[in-house]
Amino acid sequence: MIAQSIRLRLTAWYAGSVLLILLAGTWGARSYVRQSIEGEFARSQDAAAVLVSGFFRAEVMEYRVLEGTIGHIVGELAIPDRHIHFVRPDGSDYEPPPEIRVMLLPTLEPPLREILRPLDPELAPGWQVRLTSSAAPLTRQLAAVDRGALLAIPLAVLFAIVLGWVLTGRTLRPVAAMADAADRVTADAHGRLPI
Repeated sequence: MIAQSIRLRLTAWYAGSVLLILLAGTWGARSYVRQSIEGEFARSQDAAAVLVSGFFRAEVMEYRVLEGTIGHIVGELAIPDRHIHFVRPDGSDYEPPPEIRVMLLPTLEPPLREILRPLDPELAPGWQVRLTSSAAPLTRQLAAVDRGALLAIPLAVLFAIVLGWVLTGRTLRPVAAMADAADRVTADAHGRLPI
């Protein structure tokens, strides 16, 4: 009976240790994955802003008029998973004239993230480009990581419990044999404990 109690406690310690290690590892891995995904998303946003600025620099040489160039960009440039808006130096949004055919903006799935970058400090002082993107792919990737962890951790702990039970049983077998032999030795019956 004492051996079973010891076996149960050792198994619980083993499974608890495995659980703590798994939780710490999962938290660290999730933090790393989140940081990597967020960094990639930010680099993608910056690359799109650089693309718009580069397109603007190429087009302003052709149109020579700032707002005409921006109107042309609004009518011609589309990035499939982003909305492109231009902000005037006074902070108001640029609204193209009605005669400019404006690209239809794709529907973006929430949550949305925005960045605001200078369009071109030399050619368009004060003008900015605002890019709005969906962060839904980020949240889906993190949710997949969480689902994987929620499935893997209980299975790993269950495996640790079974393995701990088996290992402690093997480890405590000689102790149980000695305890049984000690029970058989009494004051009347002399015996020896197994070596």
